[in-house]
Amino acid sequence: MTGILIGESQPGDVTPGDMTIVMLYRVYRAALHLPRYLGHYRITTFLRRLMVPGVAVVDHGCLMQLDPQEWLQIGMMTIGGIEPKTSSLFRKLLRPGDTYVDVGAHVGYHALLARQVVGATGRVLAVEPQPYNCNKILINAALNGFSNITTIVGAAGDRDGVLTLRDQAPHDKSRLTVRGAGKNDQNVEFEVPAWTLDTLVRRQKIDKVRLLKIDVEGHELAVLKGALPILAHTENVIFEDAMDMPTQASAEIRELLLRGGFTLVGVTGEAWNGGPTPENNVWARRQHDD
Repeated sequence: MTGILIGESQPGDVTPGDMTIVMLYRVYRAALHLPRYLGHYRITTFLRRLMVPGVAVVDHGCLMQLDPQEWLQIGMMTIGGIEPKTSSLFRKLLRPGDTYVDVGAHVGYHALLARQVVGATGRVLAVEPQPYNCNKILINAALNGFSNITTIVGAAGDRDGVLTLRDQAPHDKSRLTVRGAGKNDQNVEFEVPAWTLDTLVRRQKIDKVRLLKIDVEGHELAVLKGALPILAHTENVIFEDAMDMPTQASAEIRELLLRGGFTLVGVTGEAWNGGPTPENNVWARRQHDD
């Protein structure tokens, strides 16, 4: 389902300004869906500058405030969501009352999906070092009335401490990395706390995790090394194995998870021994989760 702008006003309260925003979003979405044409980039950039973030229904049925400046949110606005195969697996694995931990939560798309499935009796922990993204998660949780999504403003790694990171350009807030220079980094720096995942879950009094998702731009190995105690009580892990991940790191991740009793497959269930996988995601599952 394509994202549908609904705005913030209730029927009967729509102002001329609201209607202008609605019309701008309609024009913008139409421009995004058109085949590439001369001047496409200039026209869509111009429209983005005229707009403010609007509220849309994405394909898993939740409300999200989407920013027309940021490329991944533009994708959600255009097609209604991201990673449909991975999202389908979320629905298969999670059940009411489960606990879901999202390391590298961006603006909360997967956290909202997980909360929708685990319900009011479940728990969602969203870990994200980019302050802009954390603000979006809080906004999106409130839009849906989800009070059991806990947002951790900070990073996960193999030790507790403090990290200095660089802010990113407005059009790319999704690829923040602690591994040196990131894509579209700016000169402005900020500091965030860093913890091991074991520290975080103990502080949150979490003793069992149904699904752990890790998407941290090549920092996945460090996150897993800091999660060893809780991994023994985790049923499923979904992690990104991007093409630019160092080969040695990818091999160490495989070995760590195999030693931990997991079987490694793609998100659609095919055997995985390295190499490309659907949506660049790998599913580590317990043997009894067939």
